[in-house]
Amino acid sequence: MKNTILGADGVRAMACLMVLGHHFLERLNGEAQTPLVQALYHFGLKGEAGVSMFFVLSGMLLSIPFWRNFAARGPLPDLREFARRRAVRILPGYYASLILSFGIGYLLWHPDQLVWERFFAGLTLTSGLHYLTYFPTEINGPLWSISFEVFCYLLMPLMMMLMFWQIPRRGLGVAYLYWLGALVLVLGLNQVLVEYFQPDGYRRGWEYGLLGGAKEWFPHYSLLGMFAHYIFGVFSAGLIVGLERSPALAERLKKLWFFDGVALLSLLGLTAVLWQVRLEPEFSHSWQAQPYFFPYATLPVMLLLAALPFSNLLGRLADNPFARYTAKVSFGIYIWHMLIIELYRDRLNLDFKWSGVDSLGEWLLICAALTAAIYAAAALSYRFIEEPALNWYQSRRRNGRLERQPNG
Repeated sequence: MKNTILGADGVRAMACLMVLGHHFLERLNGEAQTPLVQALYHFGLKGEAGVSMFFVLSGMLLSIPFWRNFAARGPLPDLREFARRRAVRILPGYYASLILSFGIGYLLWHPDQLVWERFFAGLTLTSGLHYLTYFPTEINGPLWSISFEVFCYLLMPLMMMLMFWQIPRRGLGVAYLYWLGALVLVLGLNQVLVEYFQPDGYRRGWEYGLLGGAKEWFPHYSLLGMFAHYIFGVFSAGLIVGLERSPALAERLKKLWFFDGVALLSLLGLTAVLWQVRLEPEFSHSWQAQPYFFPYATLPVMLLLAALPFSNLLGRLADNPFARYTAKVSFGIYIWHMLIIELYRDRLNLDFKWSGVDSLGEWLLICAALTAAIYAAAALSYRFIEEPALNWYQSRRRNGRLERQPNG
């Protein structure tokens, strides 16, 4: 079986740069710009949807071994191996960023809002269980998503285990229906959160700091809601495996450039959705008032990921050298970029705050310099934290100290 999925690096790089661009644009005073720049500014702010893309991409990549084994009527992949792989991949970098961010934030700003409770929740990967602990540190907000991602790591294999147990011989069609039912169930449970677990209005809003912002986010940002995004990636993996199991059909469609057409339309569709909502509030135009314009911005990503592996041209264009490198260090970019931005603001340029920079030229120069610093930090993180952990793990597997996963 193929170990890489054509186009996945390109989508990962796009998601990473969308999130980075969103956080940079937050520092520009959009109202001080020309009408054209204002339109692009508001469109770029919707790059926050890159977080949803990460969840869809993760759902696709991590569920595809399960789909392949299921389609081949093989055994359930080793869940212990799955858990080890995930832990080795994310925990070293995450803990390094969490601990350093906490220490710097504590020393510089002396926060007093549930400081140790939030940090402990971050250490135990449980910060997503309650809005008061959404943000484990004061200085590195994007770390909120790691707990949500870990929840998906836990829930997806458990639901796959039920699929292998209940419908082992009934084919991919029934499996697709199973996951459609899972999506309906997850959305139903999330609706209960939306209806009955709204926080009160006391000190609710970003003007009250991260805890007030978290209160504003909940229940829009919920573990169940983000798992719904993840399920779209599971659907994408199922479509890929279905096409892998029908090579004659896939080849005929490929000769017709069908997959390139679907990929292009998906990209255009995603762009159109984000452009259409560029002036809309964060939780508008979305089922259950979820973030990231679910599922209107989620469905194009699912189709894009399913089409690129079979494309003639767009998959290779997406996986260009720059995109491959960005994808390689994308986790480091994600976990370190806000720390670098905030340190620059606090130590060197107090104007680099929310809507703080009026000059577009100055903002572009600052962002270029910070981007270079962020890529450098991500490269160092990969070289000295993430890669050594991965190499250690692979060495132990080669030496037979860990059980091997079928089709691993």
